[in-house]
Amino acid sequence: MHRSPVSAYTKPFRVELTPAPFNVRSRVHEYGGGSYLVTDQNIFFINFSDQNIYQLKISGNPSEPIDTNTIIQCTHSNDNIRFTDLQYHIRTHSIICVQEHHAGESVVNSLVSINLNSGLISTISSGHDFYSSPRISPDSTQLLFLSWDHPDMPWDSTLLYLADFLVKPDRLELGTQHLIAGNKEISICQPEWLDNQQILFSSDESGWWNLKRYTHNGVQDIFPDNAEYGLPHWVFGMRFYAIISNNLLACIRITNGSSQFCLLDINTATLSTLEVSSWQQFSCMQSVSQSVFCIAGSPDRASTIIEIDCSRSQDSNPQFPTKTVIESQSPQMDPAWFSIGQTLEISSQDDHSSYGYFYPPQNPNYNSRGDITRELPPLLVLSHGGPTDCARRNLNLKIQYYTSRGWAVFDSNYAGSTGFGRKYRERLVGNWGLSDVKNCVDAATYLSKMGYVDKNRVAIKGSSAGGYTTLAALTFSNIFRAGASHYGIGDLEALAKDTHKFEAHYMDSLVGPYPQQISKYKARSPLNHTEQLSCPVIFFQGLDDKVVPPNQAEAMVDALKKKRVAVAYLAFEGEGHGFRQAAHIRQAIESEYQFFSRIFGFQPAETLPEVEIFNLPSANQVLSDA
Repeated sequence: MHRSPVSAYTKPFRVELTPAPFNVRSRVHEYGGGSYLVTDQNIFFINFSDQNIYQLKISGNPSEPIDTNTIIQCTHSNDNIRFTDLQYHIRTHSIICVQEHHAGESVVNSLVSINLNSGLISTISSGHDFYSSPRISPDSTQLLFLSWDHPDMPWDSTLLYLADFLVKPDRLELGTQHLIAGNKEISICQPEWLDNQQILFSSDESGWWNLKRYTHNGVQDIFPDNAEYGLPHWVFGMRFYAIISNNLLACIRITNGSSQFCLLDINTATLSTLEVSSWQQFSCMQSVSQSVFCIAGSPDRASTIIEIDCSRSQDSNPQFPTKTVIESQSPQMDPAWFSIGQTLEISSQDDHSSYGYFYPPQNPNYNSRGDITRELPPLLVLSHGGPTDCARRNLNLKIQYYTSRGWAVFDSNYAGSTGFGRKYRERLVGNWGLSDVKNCVDAATYLSKMGYVDKNRVAIKGSSAGGYTTLAALTFSNIFRAGASHYGIGDLEALAKDTHKFEAHYMDSLVGPYPQQISKYKARSPLNHTEQLSCPVIFFQGLDDKVVPPNQAEAMVDALKKKRVAVAYLAFEGEGHGFRQAAHIRQAIESEYQFFSRIFGFQPAETLPEVEIFNLPSANQVLSDA
C-alpha cells in the first residue's frame, strides 16, 4: 500500500525551516520546481544561490522545535551543476535526482545517485536529452522515470521506463531499463507506485490525459474520460492526483480549462465529484494518511492550502470536512469589488471556437451612482504564456487592479491552451503567431461588436510566449490601440539561436524546423515588420532572463524609437523570466497602467510613478488614428 513519506500530521502550524540566506528553488530547465523532499526524519532542499542540495534533520513531531543550525550541505558542486526532483533511497542513504550539467555551450541532463555518506555522485541513466520524475518503489528495489528528446517537449512525447536497482558497495546503479509506456505520439506525466507491483500514470494516448495502471499484464485504462487528469510538464514535481489507499485516488479533473476535485475508485472505475466549499481550481495534490492537501483557488479568494478529510469516503453517505491550512494572502478587500470571470466561447468563421473569461468592470462606488451606463469601458485582452498554459478562474489581483478601475478584461484561452484536450492544444502546431493572434482578435472584435467595450480603447498584454502573441497581434492586426509586453519575444529567429536547452527546439512544432523554414520565422517576427506596428507599446524585462534574453525587448524598443512610435522600456536588475521581487511587481503594473492612462488620455485616481515614454503622441491623436 502506498504511504506518504510523512508519517504524521496533527494540526496546522507554521515554522520557517529555511531562513535567510537560504532560498529554496531549482534552476533546472530554468523553470525549476521539485526543489525539496520531505521524509520522516529529513527535509532535503535545493538552495537557489549555489544550486546545491542541503539536508535539515527533523523529528517528525510538529510540537518539537526545529534547529535550523543543523542544516547540512550534501553536495559541493560548482555553479554549472543543478539538481531537482529529489527522491530518497532509504536502504543506501542516497538521493536519486535529475542533474543538469552546464559545460560551456553544452548542457547534459541525466539521472544521478548521490551517496549521502561519501558524497559520491554517480550517473545512473544518461543518453536522453531530458529526464524527470524518478520514483522509487516502496521496497526500494526499482526505479521509474520519464525521459524525452529533442525536438519534442514533454507534452508532445515522453517515455516511461522501469529498471531494477543494482546496489554496489559505494553507489547505486540501474539494471536493464524497460520501456513500459509512451512513444513519439504520447505524453505521460506523474508516474507513481501504487504498490510494489502496480504503477499509475497519466497518458494522453486517447487525446486526453487519462489515468492508467501498469502491472505485469501490461497497461490498462482506469477511467476513460474526455477530460484532462494532467497538465504540461513545465516544472518538476507537478501532482494531479494523490493516492489515498490501494483502490482510492483523489484527482483533479479538468474540462474546458476548469478543474474539479474528484475521488476515483480505481477498482470499480467510479468517479465522484466533490463540492469543496467555494473552491473552483485545484493543484499540487498530496496525501497524508486519509487526508488530501492541495492548493485551492477561486475567483474571489486567494490561493489557499486546504486539507480534505477523506477518511469516510467508503461510508454510504460520506462527509468530507475541509480545513484551511494557510492562505497565500488575505486581501483586505470587500468581495463587492471583485469582478467574477464569465466563461465565453468565441465562435469563428473557420468553425474553430476559442475560449476565455470575461471580467466586466466592478467598482461598487462607481456602480452605485449608476454611472456605468454613461460610457463603454476600455478593454484589456490577456494572452497567457506557454503557449501551452491556460487562463484560470483563480483570483488574479492584476486583473482586479484593472476591473476595479473601470476596465473590462478578457483572459484568453486561445488555440493551443491546455485543459481542452490534445487536439485543441495541437491547433497551434505550425500556427503560432497565427491562430493565437486570431483568437485574441476574435475576442476583442466580439466584445466590441456586442457593445460591451469601447472599440477605440482596446489594449493587449502578455508575458513570455504571451508577450509574443501580444506583439504579433499589435503588428499583424489593427484592432488593438496599445500593448504591454512582459519579457516577450519580438524576433523568433533570434530566439531559436539564443535560448536555453529545454525550449531550444520548441518552435520546431510551433512554427517549423529551424533553419529549414527560416522564412516562416522571419514572416512571423514582429521585429521584421515594425512598419506595420503603429500603436504604443511598453516593454518590461528582467536583465537576468535566460529564457527570453533582454536583447529581444531591446531590439523592439530600438526599432519603435526609430520609427517614432510611442514606446517605453523598464528593465529590472536581479530578475529572470518572471518577476519575483514585490517592489518590481508593483512597479511593473503601476507603470503599465500609467502608460495606458497617458495613451488613452485619462487621469488615474491615484498617484503613479512617472514613466518615460519616447515619441509620445497626444491622446487625441491616438484616438483619431483609431
